[in-house]
Amino acid sequence: MKIYVCIKSVPDSAATIKIVGANRFDENITFIINPYDEHAIEEAVRLRSTNKKAEVIAVSVGKAGTVNSLQSALAMGADRAIHIVTDNAPDSFITALALKACILADGQPDII
Repeated sequence: MKIYVCIKSVPDSAATIKIVGANRFDENITFIINPYDEHAIEEAVRLRSTNKKAEVIAVSVGKAGTVNSLQSALAMGADRAIHIVTDNAPDSFITALALKACILADGQPDII
């Protein structure tokens, strides 16, 4: 069974965010996994404990800093992580299409 968990990197709420331009902020801050996505990873790992053949795969779209969130997902118990690299911030529709294409290319998902 393949369990895919889509995660998003968000600025750490404890970080001081500096606005740089109209729609930009200083990206030299710490990014973390969205707390709700952390819950999804925990639940996927819990499901895997009942099915030894299950595999938990964390998937994320983002810049190079997203790697830290994917490493955190691996530390939480995910078996693999997939990083879809982008230099810009795509809208939610483009992100969804990228996630769908990546997941289907990786294999047949059982749970997303």
